[in-house]
Amino acid sequence: MRARSPRTPDMNAFRAALRGPGIDTRDWIVYGTTTSPVRATSAGLVVDVELEDGLFETARVGSLYGGAGFGLAPRIPQGTEVKLSAVGGSSAQLVVDCVLWNGDELQAAGASAEDGQSLSNDLVLWVQEGAKLELRTSGAGDINITAAGTGNVNVSSEKTITITGAEKVVVASDAEVLLGSDSATEAFLKGDAFKTWLSATFSCSTPLGPSGPCTTSASVPLSTKVKGE
Repeated sequence: MRARSPRTPDMNAFRAALRGPGIDTRDWIVYGTTTSPVRATSAGLVVDVELEDGLFETARVGSLYGGAGFGLAPRIPQGTEVKLSAVGGSSAQLVVDCVLWNGDELQAAGASAEDGQSLSNDLVLWVQEGAKLELRTSGAGDINITAAGTGNVNVSSEKTITITGAEKVVVASDAEVLLGSDSATEAFLKGDAFKTWLSATFSCSTPLGPSGPCTTSASVPLSTKVKGE
């Protein structure tokens, strides 16, 4: 008896065979590949996709967070594999639910293409090369980054870090503020206090003018928190 070679099931043939009263053969979840970048339209964010069966459709792009004037606007590059929901089972009403990691994208996830490799427990957001990550607020919204317990907040760059404020920039600490390195020890002068100290220390006037060097036992008003290198 000759062994049969395995064949890929013909899903369309299954649908035709099972079509009948009470049997729903529509697809509710489908997979596809984006054929365009995400773009804005009057209907919202949309992207063109090619489905597994070769059909080309335009799908709306879903998001975990959004509303009037705010939201998380996803950037899905062309050629990305996506999972879509078919509203009412119709391929003409598709919504992109999420993107799928492919083998050639695992490096960005902190893994290689080695089968079975476990990822670390770190949560990493990798931004596409050349793209920009922005956090924006509407109106009087704040952006807060908090590390509870013994965790640290670290900001580093291979180029320049710029901090600007239209009104003011506040750097405060209950302990020390170190500038230059984490081992800075040189104390900073308190400007106003130093000006007062300087005036009091070097004003040795007499009715006939200064007479001899000034002497004082006052200590220089140094900052106890801000240290530089």
